[in-house]
Amino acid sequence: MPVELRSSSALSNRLSAPSHRFLITGGGGYVGQSLAQVLAARGDSVSLADLRFSSDDSKFKRVQVDVAKLKDVDRAVSAGYDCVFHVASFGMSGGEMLKKDKIYAVNVVGTRNVIAACQKHGVKALVYTSTYNVVFGGQEIRNGDETLPYLPMDRHVDAYSRTKSEAEQLVLSANSNSGLLTCALRLAGVYGPGEQRHLPRAVGFMAVGAFRVRWGLRQADVDFLHIDNLVQGHVKAADRLLLGDRRVAGRAFFLSDGAPTPNFDFFAKLAGGLGYPTPCLAAPYHAVYGLAWLAELAHSVANRLGLEFEPWLTRAEVCKTGVTHYFSVAAAADALGYQPTVSNDLTECVTWFRLRGWGRPTAARPARGSARCLRLLLSLAFALCLCALLASMLPGVA
Repeated sequence: MPVELRSSSALSNRLSAPSHRFLITGGGGYVGQSLAQVLAARGDSVSLADLRFSSDDSKFKRVQVDVAKLKDVDRAVSAGYDCVFHVASFGMSGGEMLKKDKIYAVNVVGTRNVIAACQKHGVKALVYTSTYNVVFGGQEIRNGDETLPYLPMDRHVDAYSRTKSEAEQLVLSANSNSGLLTCALRLAGVYGPGEQRHLPRAVGFMAVGAFRVRWGLRQADVDFLHIDNLVQGHVKAADRLLLGDRRVAGRAFFLSDGAPTPNFDFFAKLAGGLGYPTPCLAAPYHAVYGLAWLAELAHSVANRLGLEFEPWLTRAEVCKTGVTHYFSVAAAADALGYQPTVSNDLTECVTWFRLRGWGRPTAARPARGSARCLRLLLSLAFALCLCALLASMLPGVA
């Protein structure tokens, strides 16, 4: 569900005078719709391409597209656009992360299709929405920058990160001095009022009392990215490419709020604002990583049995939440004029969840939450071990 973004000069000022025609793949999602609102507000023509749409984006032209099908993408892009934002992706979190075939089809095949359609129909600029994970795979990184090499493909623990890396490299290699200009924006964890992926998953854990344990170093500093800052970066990247700015073309840039913070402290602000208990226990990082591995194994078993099963955590999620990794936005500031306007502010998110019935009064917090959480974790570990035992009896389960 999109929200009205602040109309600050950082979001609304354009670098080029004439209005442009934009197509946003993944336009039915939170990022795509938020981006569309700002572009439309400044006078641009915006079309959304996706498989599914909500009633909130009815003011935009909508094209039903499966990016994994070249015919669909070609039909959408053939309408004539100055710039395409390729936001569509699959497999970012939860059970989606384990659907490898679909992840590859959307993230790699879909990106190839978008590039081919842009080249065929004379699109001037392509802005690709990428991720920190193209260089991060569980190793500590402090104030990293764009000179870091891609993480070797065999070191990625999840298909999403691996395919996003492959797709980003396809996009940047498609940059041409005489044709399509491209760039990639590597995002930190996205948040904001109405975000539909990470925050609801986290709040769901908080609501059942499962947000009581932290892992990794207490000061496991990570970056987050508010939706306002995300949109600003995308708009400025597109404007620079449409002006033919060679400092941007063919390059990747990290985007974040520019203020690394301990991961569990960030989410504790959300839990506290909603009246839910905050972490009071510490678990060894490798133990939680092992539980996540068991959860993935249980998911594999459930799939073979035709059962629906949402893993508690995945190994990639444990890495991203328990290991310090943050990056400089200096390159984006220099080349794009990027300036974060919001920094780790969850106030609007708390309000958004409360208006939808989440949260409890502070006084209602359970007094014995630590013991209850520990029992819950032990029960989960026991259940996952049973799943692992079952898996060992089924041939062909990896």
